[in-house]
Amino acid sequence: MTDWKDKLEQEYRAKRKSAEDEAQRRQNHDQFIQSEGWSAWQDLTRKIGDACQHLSTRANASLTFMPTSQDEFTIAGGTEPLDLSLDVPTRKVIWHLRETGTQGMLRPDRQRDQLVYPDNGNVFASMEDAAGFLLRKVF
Repeated sequence: MTDWKDKLEQEYRAKRKSAEDEAQRRQNHDQFIQSEGWSAWQDLTRKIGDACQHLSTRANASLTFMPTSQDEFTIAGGTEPLDLSLDVPTRKVIWHLRETGTQGMLRPDRQRDQLVYPDNGNVFASMEDAAGFLLRKVF
């Protein structure tokens, strides 16, 4: 009679441990996104600013990178202005094309010990890839 009780108790403990492990994994994931998200945003904005300058001087484009605050900026001079902002609590990068109203977001995720921005199944392996994706929106 105690055999089934022992088995039931073991199942309960295993489920509880599994739930606790999952909660800890999610908490670690969220902490990683929070701690790495701001520096990833700064890196992304730096790459986009550098790319705008490079394209303007070497590719006969006239892209202007205009920061409007620490967590927002606009790229002008392409086919239409592209507004980018960082949703600070979630670290999501939100983009919006002004004239067509097209918009989207890049949600940060953790891949090993690196912050990445997956978009529709594509995972940008670097900030350069994410910057390139966003800059292609204005051409």
